[in-house]
Amino acid sequence: MIRIIGLLGIAVALLYSAKACAQRITVLTEHLPPFQLVQSEDIGGFATQIVNKVFEHAKVDYDLSHHQWSDAYQYTLKTPNTCLYSTIKTPEREPLFSWVGKITDLSTALYAKTDSDIQLSSLEDAKQYTVAVMKEDFFHQHLLSLGFVENENLYVSETYRTLTELLELPTRHIDLVIINAGHLPYRISQSQSLSDLKLVLDVDELHPDMYLACNLKTDAATLTSLHDSMKVLSERGEFERIEREWHKRQHLDN
Repeated sequence: MIRIIGLLGIAVALLYSAKACAQRITVLTEHLPPFQLVQSEDIGGFATQIVNKVFEHAKVDYDLSHHQWSDAYQYTLKTPNTCLYSTIKTPEREPLFSWVGKITDLSTALYAKTDSDIQLSSLEDAKQYTVAVMKEDFFHQHLLSLGFVENENLYVSETYRTLTELLELPTRHIDLVIINAGHLPYRISQSQSLSDLKLVLDVDELHPDMYLACNLKTDAATLTSLHDSMKVLSERGEFERIEREWHKRQHLDN
């Protein structure tokens, strides 16, 4: 049921047949271990397994592809019959998408180099430093809403790989990065220099829920099927089981 295609192919398919698009959903995501793990053209991770399960249970055909987050986010906003995961639901985003259901939650914090003397008691305290975030993600938008200013105390990165390397580049003058706790062990396994990080601030507002969301003009019957499937599978405990077993396999592999 899954086909890996690029955005150009998606656009061609949309132009070719509106009827086909009503039957087949385009699903976009990014590389964000352990939620979404891209290896060559294979897309894994426990959030991907959950989304696969939902579509299969709902008997909805779909195409799955990975892109930079900002591209996937903007494409989903503009394109009917397109869905996106894992994205965070906020008051600002709520009217922009059809929110199918919660996949998991996200534990995120501000990190600095271990030799840093930075101490914070709130996000407001972080305004005196330069914080790096991912472009178009929840934390980018959240810090802007708190009064952070791009190119002053807020640096915007296109990819998570670049984000976690910024503290290693003194010429960038980055003091802090926002990283999810699940992603950090993976990044450390790829670059041992990243083990030289310490948690500086962990607050409740950095622990949002992550969702499957779709374009507002996505086929209504399809949205209902997906929503119902998410509800049934969640109530059965399927999501927790998939996440638990995925982490167990990763621990055994390592």
